[in-house]
Amino acid sequence: MAIKTLRTNHFAVSVSDLERSIKWYEKALGFELLCRNRIDHIDTPVAHLDAPDSGFVLELYSPPNAKPVPEDRKTPDEDMRTNGNKHFSLTVKDHEETLRELEEMGIPVVFTAPCWGTFGIFINDPDGNIIELFEGDMREKRNV
Repeated sequence: MAIKTLRTNHFAVSVSDLERSIKWYEKALGFELLCRNRIDHIDTPVAHLDAPDSGFVLELYSPPNAKPVPEDRKTPDEDMRTNGNKHFSLTVKDHEETLRELEEMGIPVVFTAPCWGTFGIFINDPDGNIIELFEGDMREKRNV
């Protein structure tokens, strides 16, 4: 019998500068800081951020001496060629409005993808981690 899951709990992202990343996720994507913690045995500060009204929590951690994101992991098409987590995706109402807002904030768009009758916009956080801004609800796109 499969484990019954209730909902997404959180998604974790390693970053080089915790304070810079907290500010970026707050300003660019509207996250709010929930709490700060520490993983003592690896001397790593942790921050949990909430995407209000979504139930989505982002865990940022900044371990000392971490390796940067390799260049080929910063663009969706190239990143697909490496096994592992690819990106996390947040729902937006209107991709054209989102593209305008990103341009106004000076956040470069890495890749756009019309897909399954809707649209995905891919950006990078300050460390190059990929984030997708997806128009609509994926659950509505079954069997398209």
